[in-house]
Amino acid sequence: MSLHFSRHLLRRVFESSRFGALYLAAAIYLVISAVTRLILSALAISQGELGASALLAVIPIGTLYDLVTCLYLFAPFALYLFLLPR
Repeated sequence: MSLHFSRHLLRRVFESSRFGALYLAAAIYLVISAVTRLILSALAISQGELGASALLAVIPIGTLYDLVTCLYLFAPFALYLFLLPR
């Protein structure tokens, strides 16, 4: 992905909606959480603490927890953007 494309994408996200920064922050949070979960799950599997079949339950449940945490984490920012004038 070129640097020009990245700048264009970020500009479009921020200018298209006043909630663009909120969407971007939430997406970054969810990606970091998913990568962290995958790394820790891989370490647990390699050490024999977690079976591969248990991984099928860990990933969706952890993603659900991350979504709920994301809602709580970014709710004040969303409320701020909603209530204050542009």
